Amino acid sequence: MLLVIMLCYASFIALCLAMPKHYRDFFKSNAAPHQLLRLFRVLGWSGLLAAFFAAIHSSGWQIGPVLWIASMSVSAVTWVFMLPFLRRHI
Repeated sequence: MLLVIMLCYASFIALCLAMPKHYRDFFKSNAAPHQLLRLFRVLGWSGLLAAFFAAIHSSGWQIGPVLWIASMSVSAVTWVFMLPFLRRHI
């Protein structure tokens, strides 16, 4: 279960960095290269897919998708509440 949560959290970070505004804010650069944004987007969606398969592998088809959605919810809420804190302290 912890692996699923960590994969979801890392995937949401990658998807966040795939947005040009968040990329510029985090790396403090003026331009975001399109290839790097695409790489972050692919890594984010691939991580969510890997988390889905990890949830299915650990809990089976009956509970796995529920575990995956719960892990995505916990990870997304945690990341959203951490964004303002990180912006002030980076």
